[in-house]
Amino acid sequence: MTTFNRSHFQRFAPTSQLANLVQCYWHVTYGEGQLAIADEYMHPEGGSGIIFNCADPIKIGNFLLKQGCTIVGPNRKSVHFTGLGRVEAFGIRFHPGAGHQFFGLPLTEIENTTIVPDDISLTRLCDHLMNELMMSASVEQWITAIEYHLFSHLLTIQKQNKSLSGKLDNRLAFAINWIDVNNGLKPISALNDELCLGQRQLDRLFKQHMGLAPKQYSRLRQNHYARYLLKTQLFDLSLTDIGYLAGFYDQAHFNHQFREVIGITPGQYRDKIIAKSRLYATRAC
Repeated sequence: MTTFNRSHFQRFAPTSQLANLVQCYWHVTYGEGQLAIADEYMHPEGGSGIIFNCADPIKIGNFLLKQGCTIVGPNRKSVHFTGLGRVEAFGIRFHPGAGHQFFGLPLTEIENTTIVPDDISLTRLCDHLMNELMMSASVEQWITAIEYHLFSHLLTIQKQNKSLSGKLDNRLAFAINWIDVNNGLKPISALNDELCLGQRQLDRLFKQHMGLAPKQYSRLRQNHYARYLLKTQLFDLSLTDIGYLAGFYDQAHFNHQFREVIGITPGQYRDKIIAKSRLYATRAC
């Protein structure tokens, strides 16, 4: 495989053909002796994905990935991404609910898990994608190749499972967008009224396609909004003000809920942002 340009972390948008299912493709690389990434987190946003490792072993939570690929299911908590030497990793990130179309199984079966492709009969697809990666001369060339294989896989799995359509269920798409637009701050009962669906029906729809209940996804979006405010209002708002805007009752509630999902308190998260900004500012001088 050709060594790609070193820029630590990059995101790449999918083409329009797969944009409704694929959130992004990404590439992360660090050489030995460069900035450590042992304290990096993969924050939960309701999606799932596939990770390819081309260098030294990496740890994803408690899962050790040597060279090869792994499937990451929807998580309810942040997961540590730890490089154990030189890092060269690539990923496909599916939109919330979209992984079901590629994996062909209810995502509750892989919730909060990191597994090998063989566990869900995806060995052939992942082998194709890994081979394309090893032969590609650029990230862009790899993306072109994997989109061909992903689209072919979609067509194949749809023939095997008539319930798969290659797109999100319209009710699910509406529900996800409703929760996103409201940053997880409105009660799910209001969503039930909008969709004219009972709570049990909505729960089944979400768990089948998302691996998460509506309230669990809403909670992830609320914490995502809190992280956004912590990054964008770093010096303008107090932690108490940010907690209030993000829909938490008080500082104790904010601390507890944020730490349960993200793994650290809002104050510790803010300190990490400040420390990183100072480090990069120093390196730029």
